[in-house]
Amino acid sequence: MKLRYRRSAIEHLAEIRSYIGRDDPAAAGRFVAAIRTRCRFLAEQPHIGHERPDVRPGLRSFPIQSYVVFYRIIDDTVENVSVLHGSRDIEAVFREQP
Repeated sequence: MKLRYRRSAIEHLAEIRSYIGRDDPAAAGRFVAAIRTRCRFLAEQPHIGHERPDVRPGLRSFPIQSYVVFYRIIDDTVENVSVLHGSRDIEAVFREQP
């Protein structure tokens, strides 16, 4: 399957890199790279994540350490919607996103 990132997911990855990078820029780069690697894995095994109709219809999630990747399967594409820390109020974040 193809892999695509929505603007929200790209912004979240930049925020993660910035937050971790305050203490260790190299670690921040490695961590974001690891998330992107796992996202490529999701494109190969898209049904491995949990369905999340409680958040939004058609949404799935997959944990990566203390973060959660939210994505949708659209035809032959995995679309990453968001990458959020697991402690965030997920429903509130998605209420704010179109």
